[in-house]
Amino acid sequence: MKKIIFVVSLLIISFVSGYFIHKYSFEIKTQLSQDAILQGSKQELYQDIFVTLLLPFIDKAVEEYYGSSYNVAPYDVEVLSIERPNAYRTFAFKIKLKVMPYIGPHLYAGEDHITISLELDEVRIIEFEHIKGYELPPHYKQIHPTQHAE
Repeated sequence: MKKIIFVVSLLIISFVSGYFIHKYSFEIKTQLSQDAILQGSKQELYQDIFVTLLLPFIDKAVEEYYGSSYNVAPYDVEVLSIERPNAYRTFAFKIKLKVMPYIGPHLYAGEDHITISLELDEVRIIEFEHIKGYELPPHYKQIHPTQHAE
C-alpha cells in the first residue's frame, strides 16, 4: 500500500511540476518574442522603413549636438516608445529613439535619446537627451574638441 501511495504521489508531483514548467516557459517565450523583433519579419521590415524615413531628422539632431562628422547607422537606432498623444487612430505620434552616434570607423561617441513629433505634414525634434558619452582616441578629440566622455 505504501508503494502505491508513493507512486501516485510521485505521478501527481510530476504532472503538477510539468504543468508549471510548461506554463512559465510559454510565458517567458511569449515575453521574449514581444521584446525582440524576429529577423526577416514584417515588423523588422516596417521598423527599418520607419527608421530610414526618420534618419535625415535624426542626423540633423546629432549634427547639432556633436558636429557634422558624426553619423548614426540605421541598425543602431532602437525604438524606445511610440505614443499617439491625440488618442486612438489619430495620426500624430510622439516617438522616442535611442541612437548611438559614431565617428570614423564606428567609434561610438555616445548614447542619446531623441524624441520626435510626427504629424501628417511635420516632423520635429522635441528633445535631444545625451545619456552618456564615450572616450574617443586622442586624434579624434583634436578634430572635435567639443565632444567629451562622461
